[in-house]
Amino acid sequence: MMKKLIFSLGISFMTLVAAAQFTFEKQYPFYQQAFADVVFSQDDGFVMAFIGQKDKLYFCLIKTDLDGDTLWTKDYDFNITSFGNTVGTQDSEGNMYVSFYRGSKNLAKFSPSGDLIWSTYVDNYSFEMQLTGNTLWMATKGCYLYTMDAATGDSIWRSERFADELGEATVFSMAVKDNGEAVITASYHDGFTGLPFENDFYYRPAGSDTLATFELQTNLPVILYDSKAVGDEILSVGSYHEPNCPPSISYVFRYLTDGTIVSISEQVFPYYCGFYKYVINNDNRLVILGAAFDYNTSHIMLHSRSMEGDSLWTQMIGNDSTTAWDLKLAPDGGYVACGARDQTWDIVQPYLFKTNSLGIITSTSIPADEPVYSVYPNPAYKSVVFEAPLTAQGRPAMDRGVIILTNTLGKVCVEMPITSNKTIVNIEKLKRGLYFYTISNSRQTLSGKLMVR
Repeated sequence: MMKKLIFSLGISFMTLVAAAQFTFEKQYPFYQQAFADVVFSQDDGFVMAFIGQKDKLYFCLIKTDLDGDTLWTKDYDFNITSFGNTVGTQDSEGNMYVSFYRGSKNLAKFSPSGDLIWSTYVDNYSFEMQLTGNTLWMATKGCYLYTMDAATGDSIWRSERFADELGEATVFSMAVKDNGEAVITASYHDGFTGLPFENDFYYRPAGSDTLATFELQTNLPVILYDSKAVGDEILSVGSYHEPNCPPSISYVFRYLTDGTIVSISEQVFPYYCGFYKYVINNDNRLVILGAAFDYNTSHIMLHSRSMEGDSLWTQMIGNDSTTAWDLKLAPDGGYVACGARDQTWDIVQPYLFKTNSLGIITSTSIPADEPVYSVYPNPAYKSVVFEAPLTAQGRPAMDRGVIILTNTLGKVCVEMPITSNKTIVNIEKLKRGLYFYTISNSRQTLSGKLMVR
């Protein structure tokens, strides 16, 4: 009886604490097009990092206070030629390190106030980035592992190219231990047969200049999207994939650098889902950022699990118009994530939300009745729908134009004319991975990201 009373009191206390935490959901209308890729958590607020369109493309930072209200914006001209991914990490002093796509400089360090400390060019932009001590680690396009001097931006070492030689592989996750041991997951699929993704695991021993391969001791076709070193283990989250089948099962793996499985915990959802990013909170529990969708709607998903694999709670955030790509732990123990929101069909703006420690948003400043241009499902398989909203007069906001899908190398993979307010694009022949879509007519252009499963 006493144990039940103590447990009940503990739950009540946690609920009261969560209710007292500030929350918000906001967008930032400073750019013609912008998709916030990285969020940094600071004691006095948050910073988003991304590529944004004004008169040209800039690398951009937006600083908010703890309520999500804008304090400043800063734009840096690095001669960026196209939209693409931005990844980043942060040191103990709050300095921010970011790698971004296609510029005369594509790696930079900024102070907590957004002042540029150094910038440089690296042959391959980064898919994953991590900081250990004064060493910046990057797993990049082309499947290379770099180490850089975090103080100066000088290159220290670059590996030989790893993963398959046909260029089908993409780095999905990297975990680096404090002693310099590194594990990289490179995932690929057979472009000829369309077989499901497979994972190649690469291990760099501390102090070594070579990468060794190892196999994870499971036959599950799982893509591991985010990995971190937790003590002697690597902890990864990912989703189950089969040909022509969207994921509805997601996994948390704990394993050693020789491939030995410590534990596998799965979560079967009643809807399609995917696990992409995670943080470990102050109670040593996982909170995972993902997506949840069916044929009609999609949401951002936050899912909490114990280290032992017990499911604690799941929250759905946003709607078809909102997407989130990065997650951090907030100073008060809540969670902050950034991404984008389609305000109208032709405007994609940075989007930031902050939840309490139970993953709940108690207030929002975004009107619920705004028309949005829907792209669903995202992640997609077989086909994807591009649907224009209706104007105040009840007519489609767009029924003429063109839809273009490009891969991460900028190659046009699909080009399809728009002839009605709803366009269904067949993507069965596309390889799995990240794509960029552009929807345009003679007056306006909308851009965004599409994940093909």
